[in-house]
Amino acid sequence: MGFLMDGIDAEGYDRTYTDRQLLSRIFDYFRPHLGVMAFVATMIVLDSLMSAVLPILIARGLDTIAIDGSWQRAGVLIGAILVSGALAWTFNFFRQWNTARAVGNVVLELRQDAFDAVMARDMSFYDEYPTGRSSAASPPTRRISPTS
Repeated sequence: MGFLMDGIDAEGYDRTYTDRQLLSRIFDYFRPHLGVMAFVATMIVLDSLMSAVLPILIARGLDTIAIDGSWQRAGVLIGAILVSGALAWTFNFFRQWNTARAVGNVVLELRQDAFDAVMARDMSFYDEYPTGRSSAASPPTRRISPTS
């Protein structure tokens, strides 16, 4: 997968960061969303519990029907299986929804910060490092000429 970085050469303004610095910056972006991320972690645990209970309930239900043939107890277990599946689905839904919302907000903030950093640069910076220049990393373009 080394081809992903083909054509991306180092520039004079490039900086190097340690893993610790990068993780610190990532945590800084997610810190305002700590409550949502805690909720997501809780949904992961609850979804896992419901998904783990499901095969146990199915096995218990089959054992109950095989041993005493009580359809009343089997009906209760079938209801418990349905409730467990519905709860697992619900927990997974809220996990995905809140994860997408938190990550989307972080990406928006990151894009706004990048835009602000670009706009704060002195214009002479772009004389030395022009933006928008064609590179090997961008897909090739063709000039569209009108047909006569």
